[in-house]
Amino acid sequence: MGTRTIALGVACAGLLAGAGNAGAAPTWLAPAPLVGGADARPRGAMGSAGDAVVAVRDTVASPDLARVAFRAVGGPTGPLAAVSPGLLAANSVDAAVNGRGDAVAAWDDGASVWVALRPAGSVVFGTPIAMGAIASTFVSVQAGIDDAGNVAVAWNDTWASPDVVKYRVRSADGTLGTTGASPSDQPAAGMSFDMSEDGHAVVAWSHGGLIKAATRAPGATSFAPAVDLTGSASPVASNTEAAVADGGAAAIVWTRSDGANDIVQVARRAGDGPFAIPLDVSPAGADAGYPAVAVNPAGQVLASWTAGGVEANARLGSVAGAFGPRTAFGSGRGMTSAALSPGGTALVAWVADGSPDAPYVAVQPAGGTFGAPMRLNPDGTSVTVVVNGQGVMLGTDDDGDAVAFFAASTSGTYKVYERLLDAAGPSLGAVSAPGSATAGIAAAFSVAPTDVISPVAGTTWSFGDGATAVGTSVAHAYGAAGTYTATVTATDAVGNATSASRTVTVGAAPPAPAPAPVGPGVPPPAPSLPGVPLKATKCKVPQLVNLKASTAKARLKKAHCALGKVTTPKKHKKRKGLVIRKQSRKAGATAADGAKVNVTLGIKPPRVNGRRSTAGFARSGTGA
Repeated sequence: MGTRTIALGVACAGLLAGAGNAGAAPTWLAPAPLVGGADARPRGAMGSAGDAVVAVRDTVASPDLARVAFRAVGGPTGPLAAVSPGLLAANSVDAAVNGRGDAVAAWDDGASVWVALRPAGSVVFGTPIAMGAIASTFVSVQAGIDDAGNVAVAWNDTWASPDVVKYRVRSADGTLGTTGASPSDQPAAGMSFDMSEDGHAVVAWSHGGLIKAATRAPGATSFAPAVDLTGSASPVASNTEAAVADGGAAAIVWTRSDGANDIVQVARRAGDGPFAIPLDVSPAGADAGYPAVAVNPAGQVLASWTAGGVEANARLGSVAGAFGPRTAFGSGRGMTSAALSPGGTALVAWVADGSPDAPYVAVQPAGGTFGAPMRLNPDGTSVTVVVNGQGVMLGTDDDGDAVAFFAASTSGTYKVYERLLDAAGPSLGAVSAPGSATAGIAAAFSVAPTDVISPVAGTTWSFGDGATAVGTSVAHAYGAAGTYTATVTATDAVGNATSASRTVTVGAAPPAPAPAPVGPGVPPPAPSLPGVPLKATKCKVPQLVNLKASTAKARLKKAHCALGKVTTPKKHKKRKGLVIRKQSRKAGATAADGAKVNVTLGIKPPRVNGRRSTAGFARSGTGA
């Protein structure tokens, strides 16, 4: 499975995403039918962050409805929910998503072209917005949305006089720009449109046998005037497909005759410059048709087509250089589909003749070669491709994860399927690790991993000292000072892993306090509270004479003394109200803490002239 590694600086902590996958082994998940709606031509896309959207025309509803399903990063995909109001039948549909997770749905209803917007985090699309009037139901609508929230739409009205291609921008603030249109001197057909997340847009079409294109720069409220890509002396060209990437790199493919066979050509541009002279990408001497193209911000270009109507082909090149060798996949008919991640992962899809017909996809990891084709549809289902129609819609994110949307039928009943490619490990969000720590004291480590396609199956930590831990939030105490490399690894459900490393500098533990002396003649230390200095306490004997025993006991305790032996003379055994008449330690004397004071009880002396008399007591010599 794929593993990607991210190195973190000492002060680095935060969201980690978009790193390349090293040695990836992409894994296709099982095909899953979408809930609600059916059509043989789903239109979908995947944003750079991994959000995906698909639109279908629900031909079971009455009237037909435009339905859209959205899949946020991590899934699952929601149901195909209606976005058209159902007043008139929806016809052509499309959907797109940007890098923030905003989505746009587009459709026509035979009278107007409409869009509906879904802000990132919302669960529904908003109120439909009219983009322009049309003359018929034979319309092809395509839309895009950039990261600023600007929307552009292009459509091909085949009942206008002559057939016309139109395109329009709706700014994020709701302002509608001027509607651009193909020249009226010739009919326009075979329109193709694409928009990058930074706001570049390209629309291309066949115009009286020539290929025309109009472009939009980021922030512009309208498209620049259309330019000719083929030249007035070129033979009849058709079947256009356009692609544009962040930074403005763009490519447009089409088919035309070289006098003996139909061939596939590509016009390319780097950045916002002009398109270069077209280049032949299909080999001479064999018919080629139904091309597709993809381009990434690095300027790589992927072109695919069907050779002889029976075999899918592909070549990888660049916006300025040559194309590499041709890959033939051995089967294929109808229009191919192409997708290319920013990192260079390439995907080509097509439909192969068989019993039943089936869609296939081949994947080429960045820097590698195409693997064996894999069938996309479930067992027991069949797909049908309309001539010059796409059987599979492909999309890919920044890390090479991908989605394929297609329709397959069982006994004539169509369902729209989604199949996901997990090519990258989880993104490591909010990585937190200490730049410094102290030996013997636990330090906190945490991470918040997320995965575009599969659930995160586990998170492990290696602290560089042989110790490990499991979980997204852990603690670890280093045993000794030094410099250590702590590594966190998150693994998804299919085995793709992502690792991040962090340097931790560990200081020495503070010195332990010297032990207290022990041995003969050394008294044990008295207990003390933190921050309170030790102080020796002594018993200072209070005056106890004439106090009751209970009162004397309390007074002795307060003075750090204790009540010792209590003696009651025999003659007073049965008397009540006795008080202390003698104490063994003299009042005011000092003794060790807790020293005992013995007392003797007797009767309370009478009062004489307001004073307690001691007469008779002293003379008796007993004092009791």
